[in-house]
Amino acid sequence: MASSIVDLFKAETEIEIKASELFALMREATKAEMMMNAVKCEVPYRYIRETITGDSERQQSQEEKDLRERIDQMKEERKQA
Repeated sequence: MASSIVDLFKAETEIEIKASELFALMREATKAEMMMNAVKCEVPYRYIRETITGDSERQQSQEEKDLRERIDQMKEERKQA
């Protein structure tokens, strides 16, 4: 009887795996490798998180929103003139 699950596998044990499962496994391994490379290169953690999740963590202040709106209005006024 094997003492752990690792003992059930030999160095060249063949296993069946679906292509979709292999793809998901490779995708997650690639994400982990890219994240480790970013950490080693001292990329700020905020950018690493944004890259992995795809979501921006930057919250625009109301002042920034008002300024952006005013700039857009000025552009429209120039187009109409």
